[in-house]
Amino acid sequence: MDQCIDPEFGEDAFRIWQRMKRWVPFIEEPEGDTFCLDLDSGMIVFDKHDWFDGFGEIAGTNGLIVGPSLIDFIRTWGRFSFAPQWFADAPHAASQTHLDWIPVDSRFERQG
Repeated sequence: MDQCIDPEFGEDAFRIWQRMKRWVPFIEEPEGDTFCLDLDSGMIVFDKHDWFDGFGEIAGTNGLIVGPSLIDFIRTWGRFSFAPQWFADAPHAASQTHLDWIPVDSRFERQG
């Protein structure tokens, strides 16, 4: 990997990659993004398939927390009828650590 990127991005890329080695994917979205169990924290994180395409806000926010546990994740996503979460792959502020769930289609949003 160190030969694939500009040296200025190397440290960030390796930091992200080290975290990703402890993620176990269990659901793949249509565009290749995955929901993963973080073995270190037990939280569910969103892994962007293109995290390595460019370094900036998208790469820095790979691993947004989508649920503090598997049960919480399923309950929350169920409120949105398990619709693909296309907005999760949009650029996010570098300081953002958790995914803001928004309805894809209000007809499918359920109350908590």
